[in-house]
Amino acid sequence: GWVCGLGHGVLPATPEGNVRAFVDTVRERFA
Repeated sequence: GWVCGLGHGVLPATPEGNVRAFVDTVRERFA
């Protein structure tokens, strides 16, 4: 298995919608 984390590479200025889209994509593909 693997871990997908947001601890690196996501800056405070990153739009929330972009982060949500990333999380949604990971959940859809790997859930």
